Amino acid sequence: MLFPPKLIHQHVRDLCERIVPGGTAVRVPVRVTRGAQINECFPNVQSKIRADGGSIQHGWTIWERPGLLIEGEFHGVWVSPDGRFVDVSPKLDGETEILFLPDPVEAFDEANPMRRDNIRLAEYDHPVVHEFLRACEKIRQYEESCTDPANPRQFTVDRYIYEPMLQRQAVLEARMRALPPGRNAPCRCGSGKKHKKCCGK
Repeated sequence: MLFPPKLIHQHVRDLCERIVPGGTAVRVPVRVTRGAQINECFPNVQSKIRADGGSIQHGWTIWERPGLLIEGEFHGVWVSPDGRFVDVSPKLDGETEILFLPDPVEAFDEANPMRRDNIRLAEYDHPVVHEFLRACEKIRQYEESCTDPANPRQFTVDRYIYEPMLQRQAVLEARMRALPPGRNAPCRCGSGKKHKKCCGK
């Protein structure tokens, strides 16, 4: 399961530096706008701007599989007229706060919406974790090769190629989650505590 990181540890800093050199991640409250849809952050923010003014800030939500890997997901939040960041989009697991890395360069273009894959780094230096990351990248590359040039949000795949790739990813994810956590590793429950001081007691 993915969680917003409880602590700004070295892996968080490494990922942020990789995505936005010199950037700083900030905590942003989630206050869902009525009618907002999951996985539609950019339309959600534009709807909020039309209703209440303000602007959009592009950037990356930082997610963590504690003790396994960390990733950045391209995202947009609402900037209120007085300059506060607010995430107006609902979350699958009901999070009330996200860790958000503002990006001064990347932007979502409504006229030419390009898909951006999550950016991932391993927290656990284990072959299964690295193999899972390679599987994710392989899927992204295949999807890009099948993208419709007239509509970058659409791609047509050969299911005999694509489905085994997804199945392989799912198998690796299950193997990764089954790896025994180190006692000094972050607890997989997302508490932010070390495993030995949380579920490993």
